[in-house]
Amino acid sequence: MARSPHIRIAAAALILAIAASVAFLPGVALGQGGPTTLVLLHTADYHSHARAHYSEGEQNVGGLARLIQYYRDQKAASPNTVVLNGGDTMNLGTPAWSDKYQCAEWPLFDGIVDVMALGNHEQDYGWDTFEKCRASVKYPVISASLVNASNEPILQPWTIVERGGVKLGIFALTGSDFEKLIKPELRPEGAHYADGEVIAPVIIQRLREVEKVDAVVEIGHRSYEDDVKLAMAVPGIDLILGTHSHRKEDLKQIPGTSTWPLVTTTISTRQLLRSSLAA
Repeated sequence: MARSPHIRIAAAALILAIAASVAFLPGVALGQGGPTTLVLLHTADYHSHARAHYSEGEQNVGGLARLIQYYRDQKAASPNTVVLNGGDTMNLGTPAWSDKYQCAEWPLFDGIVDVMALGNHEQDYGWDTFEKCRASVKYPVISASLVNASNEPILQPWTIVERGGVKLGIFALTGSDFEKLIKPELRPEGAHYADGEVIAPVIIQRLREVEKVDAVVEIGHRSYEDDVKLAMAVPGIDLILGTHSHRKEDLKQIPGTSTWPLVTTTISTRQLLRSSLAA
């Protein structure tokens, strides 16, 4: 059945950001029948732009309804699809959707999203509201950086997603600016944000040596500069799915590392990152 013009435009725009292939990552084993391809789909920073809206010179683009249908179509087309969310789904004050509905759309992604990272705006309405949001969904919302007074993670720090016999170790960190961005009264009592470069090596070692993952992916809510710094300081991350900076950049390997960064671009659900891992 033919799609309407708006649907065709939206579907094309959703894969506009990047279509990338990363082949034979270090430590990834070949399957018995040859390489297994995993498709990773990633969004972040839609900041409560739930409805179709004006973006990048066009009217009526994006919107959560189109995004959800796109995810469903892609999962139906490939059982080896992994769907990731980098956070900042809410935004206090603007647009009005956020103040009225906050995380009302989160449950719509049950059975679609595999894991979500904690963004700074998820805490705009206080920790109690965030916890209600988290309790409303089946997929994990992760962050290794948010820790209590004993430096123990408050949220699940990492998770494992398996597709086609390939194990992905997925973890999330917060940005170096979170201490300034998020007031203490919006966090759990006594909570602070740990240095990502300090805690990442422990997580990567656990994922690779204990969990025996085939690839390590970081989806945390950090600036592009933080992501580059992390990749250069900490080996063992195969892919960083960038957030927070709203930056558009072509796929490239970070010099001096084995890490490939993919970065999100605008506060619009028209942008979606698509990456293929051949394992």
